[in-house]
Amino acid sequence: MEEVRAMGARSENSRRENHATEWEDQLPSHSELLNSEPQNRVEAPACEGRGRSSQFQKREGASSLGSLAQQNMRLPPPPVIRIVFLPSGMRLLGTHSRLLQPYTTGNDNTYSEPRNRQPGTLVMTERWWGDRYDEIEITDTDFVLDTTLDGNPLGSKDGQPTILRAAMDAIRIRDGLPVMLKKVLPEEGPHELAINQLFSTSEMERQPHNHCAPLLDVIELERSGSQRLMVFPLLRPFDEPPIQTVGEFVAFFTQLCQGLQFMHQRNVAHRDCTANNIMFDASEMYPNGFHPVKIDRNRNFKGRAKAYTRTKRPPRYYFIDFGLSRRYPSRDVTDDPLRGGDRSAPEHQSGRRCNPFHTDIYYIGNFVRQEFVNKYHGFEFMEKLVNWMTHPDPEKRPRIEDVLWSFARIRASLRPGKLRSAIISTQEPRLFGAIRKARQSIRTLQYITSRYPAIPESYT
Repeated sequence: MEEVRAMGARSENSRRENHATEWEDQLPSHSELLNSEPQNRVEAPACEGRGRSSQFQKREGASSLGSLAQQNMRLPPPPVIRIVFLPSGMRLLGTHSRLLQPYTTGNDNTYSEPRNRQPGTLVMTERWWGDRYDEIEITDTDFVLDTTLDGNPLGSKDGQPTILRAAMDAIRIRDGLPVMLKKVLPEEGPHELAINQLFSTSEMERQPHNHCAPLLDVIELERSGSQRLMVFPLLRPFDEPPIQTVGEFVAFFTQLCQGLQFMHQRNVAHRDCTANNIMFDASEMYPNGFHPVKIDRNRNFKGRAKAYTRTKRPPRYYFIDFGLSRRYPSRDVTDDPLRGGDRSAPEHQSGRRCNPFHTDIYYIGNFVRQEFVNKYHGFEFMEKLVNWMTHPDPEKRPRIEDVLWSFARIRASLRPGKLRSAIISTQEPRLFGAIRKARQSIRTLQYITSRYPAIPESYT
């Protein structure tokens, strides 16, 4: 009986995939899209409301489709629609559109989710972007918004909604670079934009220890109250995929400390350097790209994204999100606590003013404790340093220079066998752990034969 159910499920999945592929095949080619006539131009519907801060927002259009929705007409699943922003205005590239669900705004002019929202229609976090399709003006470069009008990322057949608070994935036309557009939020804007610009100057970008996510461009939306959009490269979370060896962790932690030192030497405290704000450039590990929402899938959502290991293709790690960051006259300062992703810092429990640079050290130490020391076997070599970095008395914590010096000694003490050993979860059954070790042993032989170093350094 179970086999019959499984065969039925596979048959249904195959039918859906074939149906979606048929719709995709009806789309014109890329060259045909770029040469399409102006009649494809679409005016985004006006909206009196403003977008609530919810990251990834795209919007409805095509009022005729809205009337079809009211008539409860059944439409087949639509293909992907690509929106291109050009200096001359917005053009809709494609021949089909999706049935779009109307939405409502509350008395406070904020978006609210419509009742009984149909699958495949816009979610609340996607509407701000759709309302401003026709407002985006590109200064010196063009971007393709990597999305469909119904809120699905490019290539998605399963309607994966974007859920971030203030960002949207896109493609830079001139070189095909996947990027992320992020709104400059009023409560964070002046500091966040200024600090991103500080670390993205041509001089700063040439510094090898600069691990702040590079700001590629700033887009002005003059008709939306001078709303600005920051453009960053598309990055992946630091642990997607998980770090596999101790040597890969050593390279990772070295880059983190170097990046934090680079900021602290310029009197900038991140103030939220926690797990959610540590990412990496995966362009070398994923040469064919990956889906911007379901990042384990390839860009067309038809299979798993092909990836190399960190040992074969060392990535470069970055700090992101400088909304809570501040630049001070020196490092010997105190400021009111700003609670970010990690609210366990002892100095924040009292609410008294504290040194934000000391708190950055705590954040990194506690991050390593929670994400590695407590999760995996074999990280005893980090315990003493982590305890120092998370000392209850902020004044007794090391400066970032002391952390780098101590870790350099730890790094030198680790033998090649330790550096190449697999990282095994404390929650993993012994059998699975043994299998993982065996697989890593095979990889290690390949790495040694191919002369890949035990600590994969990124020099980009």
